Amino acid sequence: VTSLDEAIPLRDAGIQGRILLMTGFWRGEEEEIIRLRLTPTVWEPGQIELLERAAVRLGVGKQPIHLKVDTGMGRLGVTPEELPQVYAALKLSTHLELEGLATHLASSEVLDAPSVGEQLNHFEEVRRVLQNAGFAPPLIHAANTSAVISRPKTLYNMVRPGLALYGYYLP
Repeated sequence: VTSLDEAIPLRDAGIQGRILLMTGFWRGEEEEIIRLRLTPTVWEPGQIELLERAAVRLGVGKQPIHLKVDTGMGRLGVTPEELPQVYAALKLSTHLELEGLATHLASSEVLDAPSVGEQLNHFEEVRRVLQNAGFAPPLIHAANTSAVISRPKTLYNMVRPGLALYGYYLP
């Protein structure tokens, strides 16, 4: 889902499955995210610190999070230059678990767009840096609807077919 506001009705309706918050969260929402057992996407050290403090206050053992990498979309995500501060914050955390690593492809629907290959190269480099820092998130995802349909190299082990769930189709 996009935000906490979309996740709350799902929990209220009795849905107990995993829910990933794709666009992070606002300051002050961190305790509700943990209470509702949601998985937030983060990209700034401050987000990690807020979640860590909330997990400590609520007595949560391990809170899963996903790290979003800005590989060229220019919207939400840690840049390679900011990555050391983010993994330093993760190393200090005792209650958060880096479960996923994600990026968003800027033009996956354009079949001959060279930017997609460049973005995947940047993503793989960030993945290597994280591994060298001692992190190995088990869930890796880059593929949105158009990438699921047209770009097999983006599939990794998790996909996000958002528009496809509404019947959108790319010929």
